[in-house]
Amino acid sequence: MKFKLHLTLLFFFLSFYSAQAQYGYGYGNGWWCYACDFGIEVGGIASNINGMDASEKAGLYIGLYNSYEFNDHWGIRYGMGYANVGAKIKEYDTNVVLHTMLIEPISVHYTFRDKFKTFLGTTIGSTMVGKNPYNEVETGMTLFPKGIKHFDFSVFAGGGYKLTDNLDLNLRYNLGLTNINDMENATDKWKSNWLLLSLAYTFR
Repeated sequence: MKFKLHLTLLFFFLSFYSAQAQYGYGYGNGWWCYACDFGIEVGGIASNINGMDASEKAGLYIGLYNSYEFNDHWGIRYGMGYANVGAKIKEYDTNVVLHTMLIEPISVHYTFRDKFKTFLGTTIGSTMVGKNPYNEVETGMTLFPKGIKHFDFSVFAGGGYKLTDNLDLNLRYNLGLTNINDMENATDKWKSNWLLLSLAYTFR
């Protein structure tokens, strides 16, 4: 029930963001940015948590963003999204699952040879629903899982290829900088990292 509620609230917020970004305030296409373009990004994730005896876990990413191009080379993006990240715990043969809402404050993009691009940015994550097998009291999916910090900060870098003027293929790596281990008397540092392969479509 809590999981369904979380997804309902998430998609409501994404729908609100989409509406504001698409119609904007004033004459532009962006949300608080009259000259920005609105876009959607969907992809697959391979994630892990450093500090755990774990292997990679597959997940899903969906994001909405605004973008602004200063010229043929430089541009910025900002937006928000959802990521299903975590790790597969070898000891328990189960997963740490973190359903996380992401806020991407800003990323800088550089395009060269008209088709190729690189980018660098930062992300703030908020884990609202998850499963922490190390918590013996609540081992299933719970709202704000105990033993996991609710906020995470990461940096990311990647590259992409423009398939068309509107569609691009991207590969990026998120490096977690926050120790998300909030277990009692914990000494191990858990840092969530993930690799994303995605398709992004920009409405121009």
